[in-house]
Amino acid sequence: MGKKDKERWVYTREFKAEAVAPAGKKEKPISQITVDLGVNESVLRRWMQQARQTAQGGLPPFPGHGRPRDEEQARF
Repeated sequence: MGKKDKERWVYTREFKAEAVAPAGKKEKPISQITVDLGVNESVLRRWMQQARQTAQGGLPPFPGHGRPRDEEQARF
């Protein structure tokens, strides 16, 4: 028997950006930010990584919903 289907939370880009901001500025420990927001630490770290990649490459932040970041990937 497989895993049960779980309802997934969907966060807005604005929420993600606001969550990443204090972590990037190191205003609070990541563990405290995740407790305050009620998200898993791995989720926040993934958002931080996406934000860094966006800043470096000019890609749209937090694409979500299975949309590829790269148009070349979309062709496959």
